[in-house]
Amino acid sequence: ELEPVSAADVRPTADELAATYKPGSIVRVRLRDFLTYANVEFRPGPRLNVVIGPNGTGKSTILCAICLGLGGEPPLLGRADDARTFIMHEKEVAIIEIELAPARDKDGKPGPTNTVRRLIERNKGTERGRGKGASTFYINGEVVNKKEVTKLVQETYLLSVDNLCTFLPQDRVGSFSGFDSKQLLIETEKSMSGTKHLFTTHEELIVMEKEIRQSTGSVETIGDKLKELEEEAQGLELQKEKMEERREAEKQINLLDQKLAWLKFDEKRQESIELKEEKAQAKKKLQDARRSIQPLMQAASDAEEEAEQAKANRKDLESSIKKSQKSQENNMKKYDT
Repeated sequence: ELEPVSAADVRPTADELAATYKPGSIVRVRLRDFLTYANVEFRPGPRLNVVIGPNGTGKSTILCAICLGLGGEPPLLGRADDARTFIMHEKEVAIIEIELAPARDKDGKPGPTNTVRRLIERNKGTERGRGKGASTFYINGEVVNKKEVTKLVQETYLLSVDNLCTFLPQDRVGSFSGFDSKQLLIETEKSMSGTKHLFTTHEELIVMEKEIRQSTGSVETIGDKLKELEEEAQGLELQKEKMEERREAEKQINLLDQKLAWLKFDEKRQESIELKEEKAQAKKKLQDARRSIQPLMQAASDAEEEAEQAKANRKDLESSIKKSQKSQENNMKKYDT
């Protein structure tokens, strides 16, 4: 936490700030262990403020603190690339706290007074990242990311610390003086509003003008291209007609194939009907034949039975003859003895 600088300080109320300070005006700047300032607080007036003093007394340090405190980065100051270089020698933490006059809503009523704080720690961040991650941002005491600070500064208060037309550090004067009229116009347009709508509109007009010039200069080329396309269209039209003729021929072929298939089916169907009739007739003839030969078959069966009976009788007769012969032979043998 920051130690109080003077117990006699009396801060203006929100109504006093709204009455005297324009929205986004810096009401208070508090620094601790920031370059040459160990613990100091500045209270700028509501209008023009001039900082005077001998060389090396910290006039530019105040400007650096304002830039870094409102979310800017060291390259904007032209002095260093690492925010940790702004920590006082032999100190580990530097604090920048900036209080901004409240903005007004659509009804003209003043909003809250916002206080932005940036805490820079020497033991955080990486050397390769040039101190990225060494800073912690706060808005009204709550930890936020840098994007929220940038949004508050640029969109709510319409402040641009990255625009040399609105914020010109001492070490960037040379860069600003090297701007030509076009660059000055662009930077001025950017500084007119937080949304940069004027700059965006100008860029769109430039693009439209280039397109118009290119289209005007290529009329002849477009005419030649049109002629080529017309010739190509004629060739495509001939191809289209041939394709349509081919499709019609393929359609006719398809119809003929279907008709041929139907004719073959009808032919086979007729053959099937005729064969079915022939089968029925043959079946009837077979039945008639079977009925006509039934008596013959019965007679044959009876004859077979009679033949079998005769065969059996014959066997019985032969057996009887054999027995008789054997009996006779036995009798003859008795007679001889």
